[in-house]
Amino acid sequence: HAQAVLKSLAAETVMPDDLCTRINSVVCENIVPNRFISCFYALLDMQTKTISYTNAGHHAPILVRDGRCSRLTGGGPVLGVFRNQDYELQQAQLQSGDCLLLFTDGASEALDTEGVEFGEERLEELLISGANLSAAELRESIIAAVTEFGNGNFHDDVTLMVLKIE
Repeated sequence: HAQAVLKSLAAETVMPDDLCTRINSVVCENIVPNRFISCFYALLDMQTKTISYTNAGHHAPILVRDGRCSRLTGGGPVLGVFRNQDYELQQAQLQSGDCLLLFTDGASEALDTEGVEFGEERLEELLISGANLSAAELRESIIAAVTEFGNGNFHDDVTLMVLKIE
């Protein structure tokens, strides 16, 4: 349902904060009690290498620049919980050589046979060590590492998007 709402409201002229505010309004009216939705929505301007985004309670994407990791945070809480919630627009200036990982919790929370989580630190290590890989190769490398770590057992979906800025 939320995905359909997002698709119906999304457009290049609708900024991420406004979009999340609108989706939240619809979702609050229709969501099952004690449920919520996390969302990271962004518009990327390749001419200026600027990403405008709103993070509504989703795992903060990891930005790797010069071998150091930072996060794209800020925006607001998950969708579907707080009526009349306003969300904040955030912006980040990307640079040539940057790598950005967007991921679902299925990647960071994959469990090994001992019940230990894969964790975001391992994701960061893979991003840094794979700096010379293409975006597609890096994505496959991360999926392979998470799959091996969890022995192929996933308790949640694993979705990854890797962007490399030229």
